[in-house]
Amino acid sequence: MVKAPKWGTDMKLRVFSKTWGRLSLGMAALLSIVIAAPAWSGNFAPLKALFVFGAFTAWVMAELASDSDTKAPNPNDVVLFGQVNDLFNHRALQFLREHEFGGAFSDRDVLFCYTFDSTWIGAIYAFQDKSLNTQLMKCKAACSDFIEFIEVNTFYTSAGLRSARHDTLSMTDERGRTLFEKRRKKLNELSSALYAQIDALQYEARRKGLTPE
Repeated sequence: MVKAPKWGTDMKLRVFSKTWGRLSLGMAALLSIVIAAPAWSGNFAPLKALFVFGAFTAWVMAELASDSDTKAPNPNDVVLFGQVNDLFNHRALQFLREHEFGGAFSDRDVLFCYTFDSTWIGAIYAFQDKSLNTQLMKCKAACSDFIEFIEVNTFYTSAGLRSARHDTLSMTDERGRTLFEKRRKKLNELSSALYAQIDALQYEARRKGLTPE
């Protein structure tokens, strides 16, 4: 069972900074009111208005400094993000980012795609955070498109090795090369699209404080 990682240090610092900022602005608002108090006993209306405006402005700034993303993330989301990082590890992301599909690739290179598409199903693989779950669904859609194209437009050159189809048995060599190039480019586009969606998911998760230590 995967244990929930600790709340990320960067998120702790962000919370501390915003909390301290809110306290400071709150103190400034209180100080403005204290200073303004004597003016209320006099008849200098502009001075009253000035200090009231200053106190109100400080209070508004204090409220704006307290963002919703400073809340501790849902523990289940932290666990799921850890599983996301395990599945889309450095090797998987490097393949999506660097492979040009002009040559063969192994089944192992895309195993994480099949795992993600076929087993990450149901509520257990859903983020409680709506924006994260929406992005996860975009990853699923991009992964399905990638796998579907692989299944139709590649063939096994040897055991466990795939390549984009040439179709040279039924077409002229020139036609076959043209189709091969189109399929190669499409594979690159789909792998890049999947990489971009995964990257967006990881960025959003870290922005919300789901960074394991």
